[in-house]
Amino acid sequence: MSVSKSVTMANIAAHLTNQPTFMAFELDKHVYANQLIPKQLLAKKLTTVAYPMGKVTFTQTALALADEFGAPLLTVPVADVTGVTVGIYQTVVGDLGAITPISTQYTLNLVVKTTMATYDLLNQDLTAVPALLTWLAATPVAVTDPMQLRAQLDTADWTQLDQQQVEQWAQGSAYATPWQQLGAAAPTSKLAK
Repeated sequence: MSVSKSVTMANIAAHLTNQPTFMAFELDKHVYANQLIPKQLLAKKLTTVAYPMGKVTFTQTALALADEFGAPLLTVPVADVTGVTVGIYQTVVGDLGAITPISTQYTLNLVVKTTMATYDLLNQDLTAVPALLTWLAATPVAVTDPMQLRAQLDTADWTQLDQQQVEQWAQGSAYATPWQQLGAAAPTSKLAK
């Protein structure tokens, strides 16, 4: 049995609190915003949907969220954040061509719980992980790290993780089961094991 999850495909302002949403992460004036696009022309046409990407700017005192047009949506004081969960989704994707190779795409997931709402944020630039965890360590926010990413900060090459590493980190967590891409470059449906 699979579980589906729709990501925000338009109008971030209307869906930010009820769907996972792709966001660029700005930490220490560096923007992490890698949208993965298949290399093959046919794959680009069949499997890549241009999803909107908003932006969240992390400061010492707040998270400032903006929509896909750069318009400010809200500012969440760090004091209002009751907890965050950090993990990495594994998504099985096909890069169509003469032969359909199957590969795994990784998506950073940051779930921010506040006193008013929960924000499920996605970002495909895994080089954001060290900066994000460093920012979180400097705040009083309670962090749930089911993949023990903090323990990997000094040893992982965040520019090129391999499937075995990520699967090992994900064992026993909600991130252990790969997702399947259904028409968008995002985790959308869990694969049954």
